[in-house]
Amino acid sequence: MKKYFLYGLLPVVIMNSCSMQEAQVEYDADIRVEMAPEESVLHFSDIYDRYECIYLSGSLISHINDVIVREDGFIVKGKSDDVAIAFFSRDGKYVCPIVRIGRGPGELTDIQAMVYNPYTETLDVLGNIGSTVIRYDYKTFKEKTSFSIRDTDIMSARDFCPIDADRYMFYKDYSVLSGQEYFLYVFNSASSQIEDTYLPMDKRLAEMLSFGQRNNLYLKDGTVYFYAAFQKYIYKYENSEFSGYIEFTPGKYMALDKLLEKKYNDVIKFVTKVCQPSPYIWAHINVFSYRDMILSSYTYKNEIYNNVIYVEDGSSHSYKFLEDDMVWGIRTEDLRSMYNLTGTDSRYVVYIVEPFTLKEEMNRQPYSEINADIIANRNVLNALPDDANPIILLMEQEK
Repeated sequence: MKKYFLYGLLPVVIMNSCSMQEAQVEYDADIRVEMAPEESVLHFSDIYDRYECIYLSGSLISHINDVIVREDGFIVKGKSDDVAIAFFSRDGKYVCPIVRIGRGPGELTDIQAMVYNPYTETLDVLGNIGSTVIRYDYKTFKEKTSFSIRDTDIMSARDFCPIDADRYMFYKDYSVLSGQEYFLYVFNSASSQIEDTYLPMDKRLAEMLSFGQRNNLYLKDGTVYFYAAFQKYIYKYENSEFSGYIEFTPGKYMALDKLLEKKYNDVIKFVTKVCQPSPYIWAHINVFSYRDMILSSYTYKNEIYNNVIYVEDGSSHSYKFLEDDMVWGIRTEDLRSMYNLTGTDSRYVVYIVEPFTLKEEMNRQPYSEINADIIANRNVLNALPDDANPIILLMEQEK
């Protein structure tokens, strides 16, 4: 499978347009949302009440793209020599490796995703080109069990999410077989059987590209949710029923059928000739649920926007700028790299911040207001070496 990386960041699964159109299935959704780009500013204080900065030390780590927050520390997925997942204490000190890259016992050649499994009290890791799941004890990080999907119709998955102690939902983003395939599979690890499939993958889809999508599947309050770029819905799987949760309705800025009506096997042409010049939102990706909000980002024309959906009333608000008025006093349009939204749980929204990038921006934006916390945080940041580890920024909203 060819993979291209545009703009250096972030994923989207783009498919042959006509086929994608035909593959869409209509569902009754709980919420209908129409998104529209706005020249607005999202202030951290509009959403959050508290924050905490975690400065990682003791082992070099980079390219952090997932963090699981425990009471006593952080499970961090990134790159650090031969370690792909490591544990850091609550004050940011390196404690131990959890998963190493390799071909030995308990090692994986690569890692696609990790997830906390509340049904088995394990850290579940998907690796070996998305074909193997290893379960590690959540407290000791010792390997407990493992299973493979290589010999099933799934073969290779991009993301996964536990349904119960035995079953998982797997997201497969490209075709590897000659027969019918699906984007979603329900797999029973105890019986090694596929129990259900959803969202047929049309065989006329072009060989696709991924340019950085994350968090396609997530678990909240016992329900599994799924979203991928160019989908009409955020879907939900609850009590063995698959349905629509949020529908992105057509409007002035949302028209998937218009974007996908032409065939483009060349993803570069699809992006540059169809998406960028169009008057429609595209590359809507990286959906995270927090409290009563759905946080995500999308591209309009050639600009990135943050979006917040308030589930309670179904309202949607887009923002071209992010203003950090709580931690470092920075305003930015660089919405996907300056403050990289990496994860959420019932308490926190997790951002990853690169110190060097932030310091450069901070020096371009002198802080003139009187806020002792921001001044202190800037001083700490300036004291860090340029090659310091990424910072984990925890943002929290009072309940």
